[in-house]
Amino acid sequence: MKKGTLFFALVFAIGIFSQSCGGGESNAESGKNDSTAVADTLDENEKVIEELNQRIAKDPKNPNHYHERAYAYYRLGELEKAILDVDRCISIDSTIPTFYFTKGEIYFAQIKPELALEQYNKALKFKPDYWEAELKIGRIYMYLKNWKNAMEHINASLKISPAQSEAYFMKGEIYEETGDTALAASSFQTATEQNPDYYEAYIRLGILYANAHSKLALDYYNTAIRLRPTSLEALYNKAIFCQSHEMPEEALKLYDEMIEIKPNFELAWYNKGYVFLVVYQDFRSAISMFDKALEINPKYIDAYHNRGLAYESLREFKKARLDYKKALEIDPAFELSAKALDHLDQLGL
Repeated sequence: MKKGTLFFALVFAIGIFSQSCGGGESNAESGKNDSTAVADTLDENEKVIEELNQRIAKDPKNPNHYHERAYAYYRLGELEKAILDVDRCISIDSTIPTFYFTKGEIYFAQIKPELALEQYNKALKFKPDYWEAELKIGRIYMYLKNWKNAMEHINASLKISPAQSEAYFMKGEIYEETGDTALAASSFQTATEQNPDYYEAYIRLGILYANAHSKLALDYYNTAIRLRPTSLEALYNKAIFCQSHEMPEEALKLYDEMIEIKPNFELAWYNKGYVFLVVYQDFRSAISMFDKALEINPKYIDAYHNRGLAYESLREFKKARLDYKKALEIDPAFELSAKALDHLDQLGL
């Protein structure tokens, strides 16, 4: 097969990992109540609930006990129980803004944004400088794709508390969603200035610069990897950049790192196959890599198709046909394999 024909029919593995709008910095500036002693693990949360049950039995009029238990239920995903406890808090003392804030958190977790908005606004009524509530309202408007209102509330939050990395990250998300990549990059950069360990912001900066074909992307991915050395997201995004910018050896090393971290990471095996197929035209090695990807995911259409191309390049047309047909069995609308079969038919192979 001619080199040009091979390239024409390839499935290019160029996808990147990215946090969707609505992500941001985990637990880092979430407006969580400092007094809420809730542990990270399920077992520890259950122990906290047992302790709080005892406190409530001794002091049933103390709303803080119900509030802490509500947050523990929230962390366990028992949202209806969490709502009941927050309502008990409010029935005891309806002037505490954090109770409404927590109720907003629970409603948003239940995907009830309008009810969550109502609660965050109640929190602001009792505490007008509650920047965490302003930020959460901004997040809800982002979820609703009301970018104007989202930006207004994020900026209101920043006026109260200017050094929030999360708020700048959210602004970056909005600018990116609305097509202003320059301001998006500026906002993500500001987020890293406020918090030099803000992994997600470095990833988003890497993606923006990678899309602009700038080698600055590597600097941001390298920082993300320094922060999280075993992050498949950061390693994969860096590998894709290297693969797309004439650094195949570096890409292969990165895929090997990923496989060492997660041996059944099918994308790493597949992309190794792609590099061997396209860059080195080492068709046997490519087939071996696609074999591994297919062991992990027997319905990996792209791997069948590209393995078919490798067989076709080796003039093993019967095996190529089998792979193209397998891809079409999985997805009858997969045009690349249909065209590849037609091409072989036209050549009488």
